[in-house]
Amino acid sequence: MDGTSAGLNDKKVMITGGGGYLGSKLAERLAHSGIHCFLLDNIFNSTATNLSSKFRHVHLVSADITDLAGLKNACRTISPHRVFHFAASIDRTRDFSRFGEISEINVTGTLNLLEALDDVAYEAFCFSGSSEVYGNMTPVPFSEEQLPVPVSPYSLTKLMAEELIKTWSGIHKKPFMIFRIFLFMGTGMPPVTFLAQLKEAMVRNEEFRMTGGRQKRDYLLLEDLLYCIDTLSKMKEASGETINLCSGNSVSIKEIADTVREITGNTLRINHSLPYRENEIWEIRGSNEKLKKILTGFEPQSFLKGIHSLFEK
Repeated sequence: MDGTSAGLNDKKVMITGGGGYLGSKLAERLAHSGIHCFLLDNIFNSTATNLSSKFRHVHLVSADITDLAGLKNACRTISPHRVFHFAASIDRTRDFSRFGEISEINVTGTLNLLEALDDVAYEAFCFSGSSEVYGNMTPVPFSEEQLPVPVSPYSLTKLMAEELIKTWSGIHKKPFMIFRIFLFMGTGMPPVTFLAQLKEAMVRNEEFRMTGGRQKRDYLLLEDLLYCIDTLSKMKEASGETINLCSGNSVSIKEIADTVREITGNTLRINHSLPYRENEIWEIRGSNEKLKKILTGFEPQSFLKGIHSLFEK
């Protein structure tokens, strides 16, 4: 454990889903700046547990956002200055028989958190929304003014959570901001992600099965994403806003796989035999004009830089 308290300040942040990938990576960034971080989750990954062991000001709090009583106790005890709500079901199924389960976490869980924070005078409430709320019926690039068209229980519940936050916060006169996060890449990505599966196939020297790869996606480097989240959360200009966090460019899944194959010396074997999903979203590309207007001077780093840093041996 880091035995020093030098550089610590009295600011406290609370991160729901702090035991997951994005939550723990944000905590890692904040911990080095001396901020007290409270990571709420029911399961903690190695990044979160290592941070807790290394820094006295990183705390792991076992909590479930479907448990209102437990959340109230945690929120009153912590009394955070900034809240990052990252906890969510990320089940991308198109099967609406799962809607109730997904909604219980993404919608009811969000309401529970807001209610638990009712007596807390927080400075910022930052919600990790999803680019998937735009669906596949709107032209690209997706802008915040476009009407969302969800295509799955997941994207529908994320949109419902957005509207819930806006309505509740308006009634209770509380600050909020909504980040519609597009895809991102960084080291140690969860195994369910495309890039992590691609890397695993490369490491194991196994054939990688995928679709024809015509889908195009907008990727932001993790360090850029964390910079945006952290910086915007402290800006009055971002309060009450819905903001796309994206690069503004898209690349096809096939191009990603081909680039990785080139980086690895054409040793990666790719099999394009998998079918496309029903209601496949063919291009996800966001407009980052609003982001760059609020976050003056921000320019996303090159996608190729991210690919090389992930796959070069």
